[in-house]
Amino acid sequence: AKSTISSYASADQAAPAPSFAARQLEQDPQYDELEQRDRAFARLLVATVERRLGQIDKVLGCCIKKYPPKRGKHAAMIQATLRVGVAQLLFLKTPPFAAVQETVQALKVHRPRVPEPMTKFVNGVLRKLSRPVAE
Repeated sequence: AKSTISSYASADQAAPAPSFAARQLEQDPQYDELEQRDRAFARLLVATVERRLGQIDKVLGCCIKKYPPKRGKHAAMIQATLRVGVAQLLFLKTPPFAAVQETVQALKVHRPRVPEPMTKFVNGVLRKLSRPVAE
């Protein structure tokens, strides 16, 4: 008799459909302009955030008094940006300087413009998380 696990892992099953976030990424016109390597990294970021969402939100909840951010014009963008930054720092082993700089830069070029205090907040949170933990 087949085990339950092997019945789910059958080779003839179709690959799972891309997630909503992956579909949104692939529909963005700027995504097509990226080099293959950068497109692969973007897909990896999206997949890692989705896979590790609970862990990422728990980490953010421990270092931010009011997490998730209050509802507001930029709350969803701030939350998504923080999640991407944490995924890079904790799970993808992106060098901390690069993870923080590129994540904050994404906020700076986003339209509508994210206010500077919110950009500085994201920068501060990610820098805090990128520092070694004192034992």
